[in-house]
Amino acid sequence: MFGISLLDCFVNYNLSVFKEIYPIIQQNDLDNLRQSQIMIESVNDLNTLLGWYVLFYLDFRFILKKEDRDIKNQEIDSFLEILRSHIFNLTNFNGNKMIKFISSLNKFKKSKIEIQHARIINFIYKALSSIKLWTTEELKNQIKLFFP
Repeated sequence: MFGISLLDCFVNYNLSVFKEIYPIIQQNDLDNLRQSQIMIESVNDLNTLLGWYVLFYLDFRFILKKEDRDIKNQEIDSFLEILRSHIFNLTNFNGNKMIKFISSLNKFKKSKIEIQHARIINFIYKALSSIKLWTTEELKNQIKLFFP
């Protein structure tokens, strides 16, 4: 389940505030971007693609510093567009679902400083439920697997 990518973004944000660790996160994001760009055409697993989308969208929009984001802005926007197209081709995902999903992801800007476990899980649940790929019961069961 790609919800773990949402959790990774909370971890990345909280680690990025340390000036010694930030360069590692920045380099990791850039390395992952390069690797994912190479692999994209061969990946047909929806969870992987959505996980990449979440990770790159949130890290590049809300975690990396503006000056670092600006350097790769065109490249990341292009990659996110390729990811969206690939996701649309694999599922019944459409533009409206993507708009709702992105809207829920954008709430990360306010939620990223959250440290209360229940609120983080609630953010993840709402983001995942916004795309309606699973029934409520399936989603709750998946959440319980990762956050007992």
